[in-house]
Amino acid sequence: MTSRILYVDGDDAVRESFRRWFEAEHEVWLAATAEEALATIRDGRTFAVIVSAQDLPRIDGIELLARARSESPESVTVLAAGHADITTIANALRRAHVFQLVASPFTRETLAPVLEECESEHRRIVAEHEATAALNVSRARLSSLTDSLERRIHEQSRALLRMRRFAEDLGRANTLGQVAEVAALATREICGVSGARVEYAITPEHCGARGAQSGTLPDEGLLYQSLPGGDREIGTLIVPATDEVGGELGAEKIELLVSIAGATAFAAGNSFGRCENRIAHDETILAMAKVAEQRDNETGLHVERVSQYCRLAAEALRSRGLHVRLVTDEWIGALVKSAPLHDVGKVGIPDSILLKPGRLNDAEWKVMRTHAEIGAQTLRAILAGGGDHPFLAMGLDIAWCHHERWDGKGYPRGLTGEQIPLAARIVSVADVYDALTSVRPYKRPWSHEEALAYLEEQSGRHFDPAVVAAFVAHRDEVGRIRAALADPGHRAVETTLADGQRAAS
Repeated sequence: MTSRILYVDGDDAVRESFRRWFEAEHEVWLAATAEEALATIRDGRTFAVIVSAQDLPRIDGIELLARARSESPESVTVLAAGHADITTIANALRRAHVFQLVASPFTRETLAPVLEECESEHRRIVAEHEATAALNVSRARLSSLTDSLERRIHEQSRALLRMRRFAEDLGRANTLGQVAEVAALATREICGVSGARVEYAITPEHCGARGAQSGTLPDEGLLYQSLPGGDREIGTLIVPATDEVGGELGAEKIELLVSIAGATAFAAGNSFGRCENRIAHDETILAMAKVAEQRDNETGLHVERVSQYCRLAAEALRSRGLHVRLVTDEWIGALVKSAPLHDVGKVGIPDSILLKPGRLNDAEWKVMRTHAEIGAQTLRAILAGGGDHPFLAMGLDIAWCHHERWDGKGYPRGLTGEQIPLAARIVSVADVYDALTSVRPYKRPWSHEEALAYLEEQSGRHFDPAVVAAFVAHRDEVGRIRAALADPGHRAVETTLADGQRAAS
């Protein structure tokens, strides 16, 4: 089925380009202003995706998308912005609940995969709404059934009470694994069977358990109750065909089983949707970091290298018996994920300074150094919006503190020694090493050995001595990471130490 897309932009040529690019696969509607777009939505037309430029007359793109979401909750929104500042980013993510943020101007090739992602999200939202309606029907049936059960014998009354507790337990279950455990145990107790198992068909590794079982199941004679999930299969609830005393499950227990399956499917679908949304949210934030790097004439490989150098340094510290309580596998995972956020604040630095092919004067340096505060403010604003994104707290520390120095002569706050968060101390070493050994508009790359020598020279002054020692001790592994993730066309050109004036800006 062809999806309907609304594109809002005040530029006639851009609107016509959008129509020409996508009208073959989609039903494309165009609007020149926010008022025209809102009138179209209020006329009763529904859109799978609404894409808006940020710069619109009178009502800007963020305000338009916020109003569009309230008028059409099932529509998925995309904001096309040019020079995104802190306010634009925070408002887009918090106030307008923008699903995707794309750089403008864009091409068909960059926008087409974004639209595909948005269409998939739209289908998920529609399916969730349908599942909600189905759950309400299931709840109505369950309510009717429980009214009669309350008038029956003690065993049936006990099943009713257990069903109520099941609903409460489902309400407290936050993960797919918890939903499966609650459902399996409740099914076993309510239906009076020897065991029950929930098997998911939707669970990628990053969203948790594959299912759960309570009690034991026979090798044969099983009932398979589908967990309905709209346009996708949620999974299956499996129970024995007989109860614990060998009798067949009666019609009332089958009804209970169907109700349990419906409630389980709804809870599991919501949990999976939250997981997908969290991942999409995290990827949007990390994409923001990559935009900042690309504005600084970096490639995506810079953040990949810095992340891998950080992993190596953290594991080396732990192997030396340092920070072993803090540096767990989970902490290292968060470090690798949050390290790319170190220069996210550069989205707020003017191109005239960020891309200047030479030394910066004092006034320009003062502006450049604000990127640490800008990055911290950006991530703090996103964190204030709520949600379960633990890596962002570490990312805030890194963005704010990765230019602090061990001797207290860094910026923005002049922290010293262990006042500086460990994650920021590790990123500082990794980022400076990569900056020194990479091609920049204002310098040629240093050699691997020159860069390591510089780190050792600055140990105890610029850098944490323990981090430098751990990093340099694994010089061969560092070299392998550098070679494996080298920028396309990179040549190992010798340079002088004087060329490094901006290496760690």
